[in-house]
Amino acid sequence: MIGIKKGFWLFEVCLFLTLFSSVLSTINWSEPNPRLEYDDKSIKDATMGYDKKTETYFVAFSSFYNSTSADGTKKIICHVVGVTSKDMVTFSDPLFTIDGLDRGQGGMCSPNLWINEKHISNNIESDDDENNVDPRYILTMNSWGDLPNKTNSLFYMSSNNLMRWNSRSLRPLAAPITKGKRAIDAAVGWDPSAALYYLIWKERITKTDVNQMATAPSIRGPWKRIGEVSFRLKDEEEEANATQENYEFFWYSPTQRWVIVSSDYGKQLPEPRSTWLYFQKEAGNWLEWENGRKIEVKQEPGFNTFHMANAGFIHLEYDDIEDEVVYYMIYAGNTERKSFAYRGHNRLGMAKSKDLRKWIIP
Repeated sequence: MIGIKKGFWLFEVCLFLTLFSSVLSTINWSEPNPRLEYDDKSIKDATMGYDKKTETYFVAFSSFYNSTSADGTKKIICHVVGVTSKDMVTFSDPLFTIDGLDRGQGGMCSPNLWINEKHISNNIESDDDENNVDPRYILTMNSWGDLPNKTNSLFYMSSNNLMRWNSRSLRPLAAPITKGKRAIDAAVGWDPSAALYYLIWKERITKTDVNQMATAPSIRGPWKRIGEVSFRLKDEEEEANATQENYEFFWYSPTQRWVIVSSDYGKQLPEPRSTWLYFQKEAGNWLEWENGRKIEVKQEPGFNTFHMANAGFIHLEYDDIEDEVVYYMIYAGNTERKSFAYRGHNRLGMAKSKDLRKWIIP
């Protein structure tokens, strides 16, 4: 059995080689925001990863646009869409578009990518988690639409090839512990010392949204609730807004602990939404997150004068030339919140940082 210290050392090496092995980022930083936009679609909740073999980025996002609903009417529906890019400026046609209508859902929303460091399968071309081996790439999402008598619920899609996804691999996530409750915005992380996945999501209890956490030895389960998640700002006595969503976990080497990225919005909507960082209070404690700070990005006319940095996702790369880690954030911005079923016309932009404090736009 691998000891905790040895397990963490192996985890650090594996994480370093997986996330930071690119010689030089291929992200084109000379082009301004927004990076990805559609005239007839509002896109947000972006997530991304990098495939070193093909030197290509994978990006998935929520896409709101007019579509035919399950009852045959035309209206705004949310879809989960995946695309690729060599430089994060020019993007491919969709690899997939998932609306969940074939499963009786009103739409699909909020994708989140997890790169699985415990992947041990030799069959790297497999599309999903067959033979009881967890896949290398996990894309979580949730159903959308708040249909009558059907709560929004969690799903995941899996692949061992970042450039190839099969929507037939879409499966319910943690269904036994979320059944009958409105559950959205899932994110997963893997703790090597405990040999467990950790799953965070936003759950509605009566009229209150609560941040929940559960664990499981496999993405397939069995999942066990471990409690509600608390977020605090820099002042330990100051609790963050209860409404957090669009989460992401990433390992932060300087503190040897995990970080949660989340969107935080005020109690009085439609207050502009922002992306925040929260740091694990102590190693192994997945329920308490502290020292929360807002990610400040520059306001750009015509792009993000209302929601400046909504639903941010942070992608890490290692710069061989500068010998340092660079944090790239992809996020949504808009200038109003009336169009596209009151989401506004969201488009995607990017910012980068070397220390998680100062963020630079192209």
